[in-house]
Amino acid sequence: MNLNVIGYIIFFCIMTYVIGVVGWKLYKYGRPFLVNQLKKETHLVDPINKLLLLGYYLLNLGYVAVSIQNWKQLSTVIELLNMIAVKSGTIILFLGVMHFFNLYWLSHFQKIVTIILNKNKINNQIK
Repeated sequence: MNLNVIGYIIFFCIMTYVIGVVGWKLYKYGRPFLVNQLKKETHLVDPINKLLLLGYYLLNLGYVAVSIQNWKQLSTVIELLNMIAVKSGTIILFLGVMHFFNLYWLSHFQKIVTIILNKNKINNQIK
């Protein structure tokens, strides 16, 4: 069997596990954070949390699928291990950056919602 095919299978197994476990933990432990951030709009917590999880899975699984395009032809086991480590590490770093970006965005979400709601109230009062 070709080393690339073995590498693809190992890589997909590792990344599916990492993405699945990390995504589920972020979904599970992210709910209290969202409840804290959306004190006035608690009805939005579960839909936002589910949308974040869905987007997380789609984005990362798509990135994993696209990332194998750049694999060169592997001829040794050392190249195979190196390629798996580099590709896995890149995706894990991407997950970390995306997580902190989402935390930053969500920490400002309550302010944005309040501004929009106040603007709508003002517009309704003018009419």
